[in-house]
Amino acid sequence: MKRLLLSLLIVLLTASSCFAGIDFDGVDDSITANNFLSNYSSDFTISCWYFVPTATTAAGQFVSSNTAVAGRWNLVINDTADSGKISFFFNNGTSYIITSPNNTRNGWHNAVITRNGNLFTLYEDSASVGTPVTQALTMSTSGTLSIGARASTAQQFLKGTLSEIAIWNDNLSTTNISALYNNGKPIRGLPLKIAPANLQSYWAINDGAIGTSADGDTVADLSGNGRNGTGSDGANNTGLTWSLDTFFRNRVFLIQ
Repeated sequence: MKRLLLSLLIVLLTASSCFAGIDFDGVDDSITANNFLSNYSSDFTISCWYFVPTATTAAGQFVSSNTAVAGRWNLVINDTADSGKISFFFNNGTSYIITSPNNTRNGWHNAVITRNGNLFTLYEDSASVGTPVTQALTMSTSGTLSIGARASTAQQFLKGTLSEIAIWNDNLSTTNISALYNNGKPIRGLPLKIAPANLQSYWAINDGAIGTSADGDTVADLSGNGRNGTGSDGANNTGLTWSLDTFFRNRVFLIQ
């Protein structure tokens, strides 16, 4: 009995402080926020945690620029025709893409894209993946970006969960990228402690009550720069829900 009570106590403590996010329905859900990278041509890093179910077959956007012209960019998970691999796409008049060789559906993963001068490198769970691309690029002039959808054409709505999205005006070191991944154990608030002077946007995505709709809700930018996002559940009003993440949901810890 004592062991059972201790187990229940630990589960409750874990659930009260666990990692959360927003579930996107893959139909018409998105978050729109102010875009720090508008008309930007210097070093940067974008990081996000994502969970995409195995059964999801369509491509889905993590973060994208809100324009259809040169300078647009997208961090995306591809459809099943490309085995659920993540990619970073950008266009400077010509399209370029960096794609991971790995299928990362059905689990929490960390995606990071860095720019160092004109060198773009994609990381998946702290490891460099795909072939880095060296190209000059001035990011799109749009003042907004989209989370969970391709903003330029309102397509590729994500079916999955996003959390801990951050943007720095700096090329983070591999040491910092490894710290963000933390051996697959996401840490709430960690971007505030990694190169904080260069942190430009940070959406922890844990603002609402678990199980409630995020439609019209403010998704706070915790960087202090005021680039808050706004949730949109689209016409069907059945998705975009504040979620207790699957990473912790089924875990039970026992004291031996």
